[in-house]
Amino acid sequence: MSLSRSLELALILFTMLLCIAPSNAAYAKLEEFTLAELVNESTFIAYGITVKEYGKSDNPVSGYLVKFKPIIVLKNSQDEKVDSISLCNDLNDIESYDLRLFEDPYIVLAKRIGRCFMPVNGHYSTIGAENNLAITFGISDQPEKQELNNFMDKIKALVELENKR
Repeated sequence: MSLSRSLELALILFTMLLCIAPSNAAYAKLEEFTLAELVNESTFIAYGITVKEYGKSDNPVSGYLVKFKPIIVLKNSQDEKVDSISLCNDLNDIESYDLRLFEDPYIVLAKRIGRCFMPVNGHYSTIGAENNLAITFGISDQPEKQELNNFMDKIKALVELENKR
């Protein structure tokens, strides 16, 4: 076998391996965040619901603006108007939920990005609630589920601690 043929076969084999190898993005270990880190990074935290009114974001390829109606505001660092806010719903972010699909109330930990609020760390900062339980499995220092009011009390305590600094 000639050297050029060997190189050609090696190149084909290498290309095939690249095609079938899992991509780093798909198999990368997701980051871990503590509740304190999420609260600290957020300027707005609330328990509320998605209102079934959506608007296209400035970049229609990337997602929607979702109207969020707070039931309980847990943190409002920038004294935002709180009867409803617009959440950024980035459909290209594989680590974020499609907030249009949330039917039950949830907690969002967010910060303002332009004309909307973006959950600070994708699905880690969008906490579902069902049967009076907060689904907190994505937060590294929290149990998988916990009583909703106890979880909100933890957030309030962290916000209070942050305000004392």
